[in-house]
Amino acid sequence: MSFEDVRALTQGILKSQETRAAGLAALHAQTQAQLHGAQAQLQQGQRDLQALAHRLHTDLANMRANMRQGDVQRQAAVNDWMKNVVAAHDTMARQQHAHLAHFCTELRQGEAQRSSNVSSWIAQTASDRQAMGQTQRANLGKARSDLAQGEQRRSAATHSWLQAVAAAQQTMANQQRSSLAKTRSDLARTRSELARNEARRSGEANGWLGKIATSRAAGHAEWRRMEEALHAKKLQGAVAPAPPAAPPPPEALSEEEAIARVQVGQMTPEFANLRSRAFDYLANRPDGTRLVEMEQALGVSRIHMARVVGSLMDEGKAEKRDLLYFAI
Repeated sequence: MSFEDVRALTQGILKSQETRAAGLAALHAQTQAQLHGAQAQLQQGQRDLQALAHRLHTDLANMRANMRQGDVQRQAAVNDWMKNVVAAHDTMARQQHAHLAHFCTELRQGEAQRSSNVSSWIAQTASDRQAMGQTQRANLGKARSDLAQGEQRRSAATHSWLQAVAAAQQTMANQQRSSLAKTRSDLARTRSELARNEARRSGEANGWLGKIATSRAAGHAEWRRMEEALHAKKLQGAVAPAPPAAPPPPEALSEEEAIARVQVGQMTPEFANLRSRAFDYLANRPDGTRLVEMEQALGVSRIHMARVVGSLMDEGKAEKRDLLYFAI
């Protein structure tokens, strides 16, 4: 029997007890009402008898006053009538007493029957409670046994789960160590490749600078020859041509001219920081930007900005589409 069944049985017993108590109270109230009714009838009969006697005495006095003659006959008639009234009153009183005695007998019998029913119900309730207690003790013993078995199963499952977790952690640790070793190897290989690329770019830059120096030396020699020729013509009376115009400042160069004049140098910390800022600026503008906008935003000259952008384009981190530069 479950807890809900026990609770429903207890509530049923309580409701039955309340119903029987309400029936007893109703029967007691009905008995009191009938007793009060009988007493009221008896009192009313006495009042009627008193009223009738009063009327009789009044009529008798009137009769004595008005009719002196036949007093003996009237007195006899009155006495006979009074005897009949008294007899009738006695008969009614006896009947009422008999009815009351019968009612009291029935009331006592009903009370005895109700007392017997209550005793039987109390005995049955005690028996039901004892049976319920035995059932609950049996259920409690079974629940304790089931709880102990469940605790053993949970303990075994927890131990198995902890072993599985420990094995998974060990496997994960081994995988992490293997991945870390691979990452270190890849990092070392990447550093080696970067060093080789840097050496290659430095060699290419030095070669390019050498070519530029050779070209400048040849240009300088050509310029000297042109000056000597002009000086010779001047001595001969010819008009000397206008000297060549001075090169424009870096800010006045176009984007193509500024990038064409870029000279690759050593990677200084300042240059690396400017490269990082320029790349972040390009990355935050997916629609592209112009070189002049980058100059104004980063506060550097066009020749320096062109050098930074050219370095990013050489490494494949930036590209130019029409007049706009994009991060890759």
